Amino acid sequence: MHAGADRRLGELLASLRDLAGMTQEELADASGLSVRSISDLERDRVFRPRRRSLELLATALDLDRIQAKALIAIARGMPVRWPDGLADSPSAISEPVSQRLKVTPRQLPGLMGGFVGRSAELKMLSGWLDDTVHADRPAAILTIAGAAGVGKTTLAIRWGHQIAERFPDGQLWLNLRGFEPAAAPLSTAEAIRTLLDALNVRPGQIPLTLEAQAGLFRSLLAGRRILVVLDNARDTSQVRPLLPGSPGCLLVVTSRRKLFGLAATEGARLLNLAVLTAGEARQLLTCRLGHARLAAEPEATDDLIRLCAGLPLALGIAAAHADVSSDPRLADLAVQLCNAQTRLDILDGDDPASSLRAVFCRSYQQLSPDAAYMFRLLGLHSGPDISSSAASSLGASPLRQVQEVLSMLTDAHLLTRQPHGRYSMHDLLRVYAREQAEQSETQTSRRAAVNRVLDHYLHTAYAAAQLVSSIPHPPAMAPPAPGVSPEEVTCAEDALAWFEDNKQVLIAVVMQADDPAFHGYALRIAAALATFLDWRGHSQESIDILSAVLFDTKASGDHIGLAHIHLRLGCAHLRLHSLVDADAHLREALDQFAAVDDTAGKGISHRYLSLAFDLQGEYRQAFRHSRAALDMLRQADDQLAEAHMLEAEIKAPA
Repeated sequence: MHAGADRRLGELLASLRDLAGMTQEELADASGLSVRSISDLERDRVFRPRRRSLELLATALDLDRIQAKALIAIARGMPVRWPDGLADSPSAISEPVSQRLKVTPRQLPGLMGGFVGRSAELKMLSGWLDDTVHADRPAAILTIAGAAGVGKTTLAIRWGHQIAERFPDGQLWLNLRGFEPAAAPLSTAEAIRTLLDALNVRPGQIPLTLEAQAGLFRSLLAGRRILVVLDNARDTSQVRPLLPGSPGCLLVVTSRRKLFGLAATEGARLLNLAVLTAGEARQLLTCRLGHARLAAEPEATDDLIRLCAGLPLALGIAAAHADVSSDPRLADLAVQLCNAQTRLDILDGDDPASSLRAVFCRSYQQLSPDAAYMFRLLGLHSGPDISSSAASSLGASPLRQVQEVLSMLTDAHLLTRQPHGRYSMHDLLRVYAREQAEQSETQTSRRAAVNRVLDHYLHTAYAAAQLVSSIPHPPAMAPPAPGVSPEEVTCAEDALAWFEDNKQVLIAVVMQADDPAFHGYALRIAAALATFLDWRGHSQESIDILSAVLFDTKASGDHIGLAHIHLRLGCAHLRLHSLVDADAHLREALDQFAAVDDTAGKGISHRYLSLAFDLQGEYRQAFRHSRAALDMLRQADDQLAEAHMLEAEIKAPA
């Protein structure tokens, strides 16, 4: 299509501006005209533009002399043809492709030092390439997706160099800046223009419309074996216009999103890149700091690997700190990183590319409001993972809506989906999410969210524990708060499965409940969890959990809570045949139940004291406590506990 009298100035000016990759504001700055003037020109609201304005626009748009004259003539309504060099069709370029590609592009960045591991991923990528690159198939598309800082770009570069010889017609590399900390993502016009520049297309030969530019790009790749690597893609829509169309070409895309659209419609193969294993993380630190230094401080090395969450960027920053620090001890660096309040301060380089906060920020900024809100709240959760049901209570949102939001966060690699429908985030992301919650949510809002998720765990655990044990439980604190939906457990099998799935979360809740306002939750959840652990035969774990809340329970003066903690500690020691400890805790439980006049609690305490004396061969004492237990349970009308007493085989005194 040629521009003549039937082509409006506004359409042409907008096309030229888009081709230059400029906004109206940027063109206004470059030309000295106002944004309103440019807007009016593009909408053909100016009947006869001033020649000087048109000349300023031609200069700002980098038009040559012939093009500038054509622009002025079209503005005057003259029936002129736009210069042939700027046609809308690739066929208008008269030179053959072979003459235009005078230089074979070799744009892959140099190999980065310190590359370790990823042997399985490299083997997988090469296997996919062998399966998909054939002369009778469309261009192969492979995507490498993963969290910020996980090493997607490094892997793409490493693999690109390994396979470069299979693409003798060149390798193109383009950073799409989809998640660049300090720059906006490339527009489609900018991306195609950059690729065409790399293929030695002169500015005057580039078509005006994006569709025609994409067609030209595909035409230039036709019949050739070229590797195209598009790094840091924002989403599928940013990549789709840049797809090669010819067999023999390979497109590799890296992104923080999974780009399912390319898999669904273009047959792309997807590689999800996880954090480094502990062994690979150790290799990286060894490469940066040397084997001798790590061997001298093995425990500190383990701490650094754990605190950096296996994230290559974090490990690299930590190694750089250790390398330039005046204090060479790794233990000191590990101690600094242990403080969650300052961890991201330490893992902060001197530019956005080496700052964890900066790379996390870009992913966070691109979330929808609902997803960003859930991400912040997840930073308040004790971890290490969460179910969609618990997340629903955390956010006081309907389950279906929360499941959609969790999928968005997973697609953005801010969450990882685990078995049994659970979701996790690594510790560094959790620290960042908590920071965002503290900045964006009020203290009242944060406390309400934590209360809701604790309510969720407490009421579900309480119901589950009652299905697997006859030992009484501390009364629930209050009904669930509005927005909380405890999970339904209807039988012992469901109860045990729920405890199994949530065991680590419940342990984290108990161990991290250092806020006095949450202590009531901690001791009641600990009591319910101890029931499950005893059922599974993990009595020592039960003792550890209960001991963690014992001191705070004593300090709070909560006699009911203290009685239940001592009762469970006595039972756990009894199962381990630690009879002296069992006797001490059970007697303390008896005293605490007596202090609050809990007859059923006293009866249960006598019951287990009877068992303790029975194990010691003190049958007369056992019989005395057994009779006391039976009398008290009858007084309390606790028929289930009474039945257990009558069923128990207690030896009579000699």
